Amino acid sequence: MNDEVLTFLRRAERHTLGLVTHAEVNRALREPIKTSGRTIGADVLQVMAEGTSGYPFLIQLVGAQTRRLHPREAEISAEDAKEGTHRALRRLGALMHEPALADASDIDKSFLLAMAKDDRPSTMSDIQERLKVNINYASQYRLRLIAAELIQPGRRGYVDFALPYLREYLREHMASNI
Repeated sequence: MNDEVLTFLRRAERHTLGLVTHAEVNRALREPIKTSGRTIGADVLQVMAEGTSGYPFLIQLVGAQTRRLHPREAEISAEDAKEGTHRALRRLGALMHEPALADASDIDKSFLLAMAKDDRPSTMSDIQERLKVNINYASQYRLRLIAAELIQPGRRGYVDFALPYLREYLREHMASNI
């Protein structure tokens, strides 16, 4: 993106949409497919819906990637749903994760990588131990990453990733650092 676009986007008012319910995800995927004259089975729709994790941007991305695979076919196949979801998640890295991590410092990234070791929300004590820092130091980076909307606080003493599939992205693209 050029500097003028970035300047505009930084000044723009932001609205957080939050997660979309499972029923709304199904409707958001099914209706454009139906409107275009195609069909999709409930089980195939479920594959696509699960791939979105309820994130609005992923609904659009999974739908678009899946519909593009065989646009002349009357029905969306299970294989297309799986492949479309896979392609959408790969694109998510370039479209969301890379730009989000671009301004992160090395220490921010170390904090995120320490979190990526967990398959669930991370405890601050685990992160502190992995980074070999005191709690005050870890807490300052926790606050920075919350402000940057890369992580979100959970129950007391826990943090989790705020962006969909960021844990998996970090594991795949920064594996040598984990």
